[in-house]
Amino acid sequence: MTPSGKKIGYEIQISPIASGSVDSRTRTAVNDGLTPLWLVTNENSLAIDRAPWARLNIQRWQDVGSRDALRVRGGVKALRMVRCDWSTQRECPRTGTRCGGWHATWEPTQAHYDDMVRMTATGELVTLFMRARTGRRRGWHMWVKPSDKAEFLQGRPESDPYLPASAADSATALLPAEPLPPDLQCHYGEDSGIRAELARPRDSGDPIDASDWLSKEPPPEYRSTWNVDGWEIPGDVVAARLALDSALQHLATLADTLPAGADIAAGRFDITHVRREQWLAAQEECRRLASALTAHPWLPSTHDPFSARRAVFAAARKAQAVEPAHATYQP
Repeated sequence: MTPSGKKIGYEIQISPIASGSVDSRTRTAVNDGLTPLWLVTNENSLAIDRAPWARLNIQRWQDVGSRDALRVRGGVKALRMVRCDWSTQRECPRTGTRCGGWHATWEPTQAHYDDMVRMTATGELVTLFMRARTGRRRGWHMWVKPSDKAEFLQGRPESDPYLPASAADSATALLPAEPLPPDLQCHYGEDSGIRAELARPRDSGDPIDASDWLSKEPPPEYRSTWNVDGWEIPGDVVAARLALDSALQHLATLADTLPAGADIAAGRFDITHVRREQWLAAQEECRRLASALTAHPWLPSTHDPFSARRAVFAAARKAQAVEPAHATYQP
């Protein structure tokens, strides 16, 4: 029993189970005042995200003797606010580029099963259900710290996974679908994305995007536009140019520390494996940022892309002079 008076029932599910059985047994436990914790060993177990769960990687009975075999691989999450800028490869889930704000993600964190039993019993880990906004998935069950849960909910009531859909959701689901225009093109062999989605394990270990539930707005200077040479340039375009310039400067700094080509050819010096990996990573980051800037939707929409790129470069110089902190590169 937890300090708040809740009782936890641990369900060890080694063999396969049908989704209907998970739902009925979970409802029975909840009606009896129990918070279930389903322990599974398969990343595709149907108990995952149909009820509070945790996953181990035990394959053989001999592995139980190893302490590392009882490490929880899934089901426990930690809240992280990720800055939506050009230092990350993740596109903004709202704008498709970078908005400069912060978006919430639930990232997997590992724990030992013995510790998890203790932490769930003492209330150091609590259940959270995050309902999916769209798509086929109903939502995600997870065990989180109370502080992360409070920050995520922001005073909102938690979604109840055991209640039926709201009347509004039901009404929306019953609306007649609008017919799509006929598609006369042949799409044989094209990847529709459905097969990959069906092949994805229920517990993929990937971070869970929670930006629809919790996002923080960017600072005003990031959202502002820059007026240069008659061009009104979005702030995220200028930020992208600053990130690229900073990455290029970082690459140039690494180049200055490398031995000269003549010395390498003569055998007097060599490049270490660590330094070579740093150089290759810096080159790849420059290519990524350059591609992201080129693919920004604002540039193709201009009537003169060449002049627009020159204006972006000038705006970046202006922004760097006014706000040099925005040009800091974080390798």
